[in-house]
Amino acid sequence: MHLKQFGEILNRVYIRFEDGQYPLPTNKDFSILLKSLAKFHPYADGVHLYEKDSLTGQEHIYLKRTKRFLLKKTAQYILGISQRQADESMASFVSLRQIRHIYNFLAGDSLALPAYTVIIFYVLFCLFPPNSIERTACKNYLNLISEAVHEYVLYYPDDELAYFFEDCYGLVSNAMEEGNSSMTIKEFPGIPREHPEEDLIK
Repeated sequence: MHLKQFGEILNRVYIRFEDGQYPLPTNKDFSILLKSLAKFHPYADGVHLYEKDSLTGQEHIYLKRTKRFLLKKTAQYILGISQRQADESMASFVSLRQIRHIYNFLAGDSLALPAYTVIIFYVLFCLFPPNSIERTACKNYLNLISEAVHEYVLYYPDDELAYFFEDCYGLVSNAMEEGNSSMTIKEFPGIPREHPEEDLIK
């Protein structure tokens, strides 16, 4: 592994709600959105995400493949994200582990939330048709998550990752309300970095 890549792994990417003072979501099923995503994109990147037996009507949804599909779309979307000077460096990548943490956070089984959550939800939102109930669900889930982050910032006002989330949320919340699925990554705030570089994510 390249030294720079190893260094990126060590950089923080999670907001951690470890002292239990926040309105955290519980019993919310992120897989509902993933299953819908598979149905809207049944064949992607050379593999089936969703199949339905024409004789029995039995449905097959491949959630692992669907998560990888969402990951690939998000990774492509964040290429060229800008950076800003900060006291710590945020990781410059998304991963399947981050998507799993969103799943577990909504279910009430994790206290770690990826700072890229807003961008992941925006990519998911854009993969659904305009005016669909799935887009509304994306907006509602993200609003629910944001309540916890808003409260967290009151206790930890210097957390760079939480402020990145907040800045992204304001932008994406408006876009979702307006049905805007054409924002580019250049419109998003920069990720916090101790030593900013141009176009780090390549």
